[in-house]
Amino acid sequence: MTQNAVETLHTAIVAAFDYKSDPNQRKQAEEYCVNVSRTTTLAVDLLMHAEREEVRFWCLQSCEYQVKSRWNQVNLETKQALRAAIMNFYSTKAIRQEQPHYIKSKLVTVLVALLRWEYPNPWKSFFDDLISTLEKGMTALDLFFRVLLTIDDDIIAFAREKSSDAQDHEIATRIKDTLRAADIEKLVMLWFQILQQTHEEQPLFAKQCLQVLDRYINWMPLELVVNDDFMKLFFTFLSSPHLQNETVDCLYEITKKRMPTAKKMELIKETNLIEVLSQCQSHSKSTEFAVKVAGILGLLLKELIICHNEGFPVQGAISAVVDLSFHFLQHEDRDVVSEILEVYAEFWRMVKAEMERSKTTQANQTQIKWLRLTFQGISMFFPFPEDFHNIDSGDDDEVELKFRTQIDDIFKLLLRVSPDQCLEMVGSLFMELMGNFKNLSWNKAEGGLHMLYIFGENVNRIQ
Repeated sequence: MTQNAVETLHTAIVAAFDYKSDPNQRKQAEEYCVNVSRTTTLAVDLLMHAEREEVRFWCLQSCEYQVKSRWNQVNLETKQALRAAIMNFYSTKAIRQEQPHYIKSKLVTVLVALLRWEYPNPWKSFFDDLISTLEKGMTALDLFFRVLLTIDDDIIAFAREKSSDAQDHEIATRIKDTLRAADIEKLVMLWFQILQQTHEEQPLFAKQCLQVLDRYINWMPLELVVNDDFMKLFFTFLSSPHLQNETVDCLYEITKKRMPTAKKMELIKETNLIEVLSQCQSHSKSTEFAVKVAGILGLLLKELIICHNEGFPVQGAISAVVDLSFHFLQHEDRDVVSEILEVYAEFWRMVKAEMERSKTTQANQTQIKWLRLTFQGISMFFPFPEDFHNIDSGDDDEVELKFRTQIDDIFKLLLRVSPDQCLEMVGSLFMELMGNFKNLSWNKAEGGLHMLYIFGENVNRIQ
């Protein structure tokens, strides 16, 4: 392409983005730019010389079109030139000069689109090329994490979706398999070093790194992160307000990872996860952190019940999870309570199934203690909030009604386990309400009546 053609395109791009200019001239400029982007690779020549932000953005947009829509029609020489231009811009201007968010996002999108077609052949060094830029500073680190997150969003996510297009699924699988064989180990080692170096002085980068780990854990070899070095870091981060939420997300993915039951039991035991979660006192920290820990407790109990049903001795671990969960059941925030109810749904179903298998009609003393604590927890939430209006609640998702249903379901499970204990507790609570009837707010009166209704509705179903 001649210098005149590059200059003409530059002028047209500036005119196309000039919304104060004559509409007809702007339209002509836009049409010219669209035609150039679809028929030539002139943007490759212009990208490195573009000083104006709108010109850089247009060049990246044009490159994106070439990669996503015309890659099979582009000759090898042009592919090499485009790839070199994008990587050159990434490793020089994008790192040395702060770019607007929209340019960073477009650059990352183009790079990941190239990865889709070019990795591992012919661009086997894709990840090495990115890593080589990290010595240039914090901007390079930010871009590096953006690329890794976009790889998951735009490519790998398709491998998790059964309904995804066959080609998308095939490409996602190819990239995952190649990463596992060639690059993931070095990436994980690098992430560990970054976490070590940034978590105290630059926690925002450590947070980005944990977000990447959270995405990649579910398909990479687990031993890369389930080791003494990584787990010590994770457990340290649970005490950091800046990193604890992302850390729990990583621990959740580790716990969720599919494996034989014996391996899962060994994982839970060797990581000492339940005790560590107990020590971090998350129920007294931020609501978001408490919700996340409540979620992992629910997952842990599900996994432990599977182990229990297959004959593994995990009753102590189940008891530890249940004991820890009561802190969350007594939380003042409904989001936390809603999340922890999954623990009680799983646990009381297990208890009832055990009683039926052993043909026992009476709960033991420990179970009765837990039953009473469960009832005390859920009974606080039978009343709706005082400002709740059932007809015009302003709650489009009916969160409060769904929460009431969750509470009802736990109560019904308690009724099945020990109706006598439930009758005693319901009666005591109702009489306490009636003793203060004159001062009773509408929501507490309704909550008490609703509790009685659920009890009466299920009397004939109790076995």
